[in-house]
Amino acid sequence: MSERINVGVAAYAAGAAIQAGVNAAVASIRYDRARASQRASLATIHDAFLERARVQVAQRNIRILLDL
Repeated sequence: MSERINVGVAAYAAGAAIQAGVNAAVASIRYDRARASQRASLATIHDAFLERARVQVAQRNIRILLDL
């Protein structure tokens, strides 16, 4: 039973890691575009920065989960 739970947790963590990787790529692209755009407001750049930071925290949490 314990092995089945561990496999389930590993599968969930792997799926979450893939999703976090996709989210990180999207957040980085948005942040880079916002910084490159001369029309972007400071709020837009700040929102993109916060989104990228949230994704980085999620990725860190997933790595911690995978190490359990």
